[in-house]
This record gives sequence, C-alpha cells and structure tokens, in this order.
Amino acid sequence: MFLKIIKRTIFLIILLLLTISLLSLSYIYYYKVPLSRLAVHLGRITKKFGSQQLEITRHYISLNNLPLELNNTKIIQVPDIHFHSYFEEPMSKELLQQVVDAINKEDPTIVVFTGDFVHYESKDSSKELASQFLSKIHCKKKFGVTGSHDSHDGNRNVVINNLKRFCNITILDNEIIENVLPNISLVGFGDLLDNTFHPERLNNKRSGETVNNKNQIIIALSHNPDTADCLLKDKTCLPNSIKRIHFMLSGHTHGGQVGLPFTNCMSVAALGYRYFPKVLHYFERQLGLGRPVKNWEYSNGMFDFSNNNNESSVLYVNRGLASHLGMRLFCSPEISVFHLIK
Repeated sequence: MFLKIIKRTIFLIILLLLTISLLSLSYIYYYKVPLSRLAVHLGRITKKFGSQQLEITRHYISLNNLPLELNNTKIIQVPDIHFHSYFEEPMSKELLQQVVDAINKEDPTIVVFTGDFVHYESKDSSKELASQFLSKIHCKKKFGVTGSHDSHDGNRNVVINNLKRFCNITILDNEIIENVLPNISLVGFGDLLDNTFHPERLNNKRSGETVNNKNQIIIALSHNPDTADCLLKDKTCLPNSIKRIHFMLSGHTHGGQVGLPFTNCMSVAALGYRYFPKVLHYFERQLGLGRPVKNWEYSNGMFDFSNNNNESSVLYVNRGLASHLGMRLFCSPEISVFHLIK
C-alpha cells in the first residue's frame, strides 16, 4: 500500500512538471515571449524551493597503490564557478563565499578546480575571483584546468596568470605533476571545445619530461566529460607515458540543471537526449546554448570504466556551482569531497 502511494506521488509530480512545461510553451507561443526570459523567471522561482542551496557530496575512492600514510586523504573538487564581476548570475558572491567557507571547514589536502572560472568577461572577473574569494582558501595545494568559458573573450592566459598571481592556483595545461603527494601524480588537460585539449603534448610541469613511473596513481582533471571516451574508455588519446588514469574529475554539464524529483538529480537533459533528441535540440537553439556535450549520459555522478584485466578507471562528473539563466530544479550546486582510501 505504501509503495503504491509513493509511485502515485512521483507520477503526479512528473505530471505536474509536464503540465507546467506545456503551459509555459503555450504562453511562449501565444505571447511571443523569448524562452530565455521565461527561463530567468523560472530560475527565480527555483530559489524559493531551495534548488540552489549548496550541497557537499562525499565519496570514498579506493586505490590499491595508495601509501598507508595517505589513507583518508581529502581532495575537494570545485567546478564551474562562472564568476562575473558585473552580474549576480550565473554565480552569486553569496554562494561563492559559502563555497570558500565549506572548503576551509573540510580542511582538504588538495583543492582542484575543473574549469569555467569566469563567465564571458575574463580580465576583471578573474582578478576579483582570485584576489577576493579563492585567495581566502587556506589549502596550500591548489590546482586546476581551464574550461570553455575561460577562453570566450580570448583572454585565457589572463585568467591563468591571475589565478597564479592572486591565489596561487597552478593551472595544468596538458601537464602533469609527479608526486604531488607520495605515489600520486596529478594531470590536467586543456578544454575540448576551445581546442586546447592536447594529451599528446603531455609533459612534466616540473621537469619537462614525460611520466615513466607506471606504478604511480594518476588523478586527472578534464573539464569536459566527453574526453572520458578516449582517455578512459578506449584510451585512444591516452599518452604512451601513462598506463592508465585511475580517477578523473570533470564538470561542464552542470548536471543538466534540471533533474527528476527524488532521484539525486537524474538529468532531464540526459533522458531527453536519449528519447526526445529533436525536442532538446529545439530548446538549445531557443536558449542559444549550442550543444555543450556529446554524451549526456555523463551528465553527473560516478562512472566506472573497467577492462578485462580488472583495471578500473573512474570518472566523476560534478553538477557544478553556477546556474545558467539562474535556473536549477532538483539539481543543487555541488562541491565534492573525495576521501582516498587504501
């Protein structure tokens, strides 16, 4: 009986969402209202439901070669900030301060940033972001990669330099740092959409040489999860100097920003591209978003790429912090805390 009530409740909620969607589309058609304007209004409504409250997710990553002294080491992922000095959206300064406070409370060993630091405007925004907010993070080991938005106005190098100058974040641009922790190497790739993704150019940040120690645990940062296909799945673009990537962190998708209720952000976009691709393409054109990713099945969450030799490579896609058009529903902004365990 109880199970039937739950099923009926979920059905009614989904039916309500579909009804709202149909009414919204009718309103757009009749009054010729731009879809982007409606999305902004819906974004303001979602704030009332707490869908834009920061969520800290916690994950335990088992690594066989992890040194005993590193057991339970914390790494925090900070994704998709999209900071703009002159606009409150898509990332508010209030939420950004919450992120900084949450990181300091967790006291991680390493903080990694998986791209899209700024939103369209780079020079002033990256300086303010780095000097006024990210510089307040206490953790000494801070690394990152750039995303597609960090190159929009042609000032990608300004973003990289400001992050290093004002808050000591080292951007890995198809580079690797060996022994960032004992027996752990950290690799970072450029972005796929702005044509800076060049794993074939991978070199050592410290020595300029490629990695030869294949017993090292490799943790990778790549903004766009589409790169998992060639780095983790079929390994066609994995450099010869690396046997495999053990653990990769990505963002970019924002989790689709709209999820199904009671599903921990099961992406509506992922389901839509699977079953109704033409409808989703229409919304992309109306919102002027383009197609952000090829593989929407990597919208958010953990993905295990195992092979016949029982060698596992794990991808985690974070839901991001910023909200395009200010809208999130059943898909809260996220920072991820990873505990490395032996």
